[in-house]
Parts: sequence; C-alpha cells; structure tokens
Amino acid sequence: MGNAASGDIVKGTSKVGGNNGLLSADAMFKDGWWLNYCFCGGRVVGAIDNPLLASEGKQLCEHATCELTGIGGDTPENPYCGDVAACLCFSSQCNFPKVEGSPTCAICNKVVAGGDTSGWKHQLFEYEMKWDHQFWLYYLLCLGEALHMPAQSGKPLLAMKRKMLCIEEGLQCVQLSEEGIFCASLGTVLCFWDQCQFPPKAGNPKFACLNFIRLDKTSMGSPSFMGYGKK
Repeated sequence: MGNAASGDIVKGTSKVGGNNGLLSADAMFKDGWWLNYCFCGGRVVGAIDNPLLASEGKQLCEHATCELTGIGGDTPENPYCGDVAACLCFSSQCNFPKVEGSPTCAICNKVVAGGDTSGWKHQLFEYEMKWDHQFWLYYLLCLGEALHMPAQSGKPLLAMKRKMLCIEEGLQCVQLSEEGIFCASLGTVLCFWDQCQFPPKAGNPKFACLNFIRLDKTSMGSPSFMGYGKK
C-alpha cells in the first residue's frame, strides 16, 4: 500500500476542480437544498457553476479524483491524452504527444528503433517512474506495457493518473481507515452536488426528502431551490 493519504476528504472538504469551497460537507449541510438524504449520504440540487464536473472520494483503501481540465496538447507535460499506471506486477504508460525519450519501438525490453531512453520518466504521485524500472513487453510510438516485481523501486502496488482530453483522473491506495473514516466522497455534476461519509459526519440532515421533510434542522440555514453555489 502506498504512502498517499486522502487528505481533506476525510474531514469533509475537497479542493478538486477549483470549487471555491463549494465541495464542503458543512457548507452543503447548511446551505444545500436536499433532494434526498439518508443517514450517511445524499444529493443537493444547486447552481450549475464552476466546476461543472468534479469529484473526490475514499472508498475503503481506494482514493480517487476526477475533474475537468484544459484539452491541452501544447506540451508532453500537458497532453491531449496521457495515462500512467501500476497494478501489482504490471505497468503501463501512454502519452500523446509522446514524452521525451520514448522509443519508436521496443520488444521484450530491447529498443529496436528510436534511440536514447535515458530521459524518459513519468511522475505517478510521489513515485518517479523511469525507463529501467520495469521490463517492457512492448513499446510502440507513445504507449507500452511492462512487467515488474511488486513494489520494485518504490513503485506503488496500485496507482493511476489519466487525462483524456478535458477529463483528468487519479487513483491510489490509502489506509483502510483514516481518522476513523472508512468511506467519504464529495462531487458535483452540473446542478447535482453529492456528499457521503461513513461513519456519518456530524451535522448531517440524517434524513431529508425534497428539503421539506428534514429530520435534523439544527445546522440548517435558509436554503433555496438551486441556490447552493449561486454567485
């Protein structure tokens, strides 16, 4: 298991998507118009605001993020598409435009066309993957698959960073329980804003339906329909 931590998501906040503090459980409890809530999670109907899409979640030992970004393509560091991953004994990498040092062709760890790979590297969270950290089954132009010993050279057992045009995702292993929290998530897609945490976060509505039936109103402000996040 890697050294990564889920950070603020276990405290009920997230910074993905440049959300100006809107991905916050406490803010949603106070100012959200709850379409539904059932003890540990629910959905607010709010403004269609920036970000249009963003999410962060911890599900037991898995921590994942997803957010909108620029389409890119101007540099290999900001590609149209990019993917670097490690899963147990498998590694993979893809980048368009290709990264510096990528060979034209490699088979069974032998570069048959394309030259020097000494400058080839990829950042996978805290881990810097270099060409000789794995045995390449194949590499062609801008992508390849490889084998390695689990955790060799400090490589995480499970981690992934991916960008497909304007959508960027990440996934890594974390501790099963962080600060007593097993699962926690915050996210938004257009006008929907979601929150969930187990064990339930203090101050939640406990049960709500169309915001008119609300079991716990102690943290409630003056929410309006589709008002959450409105500038």
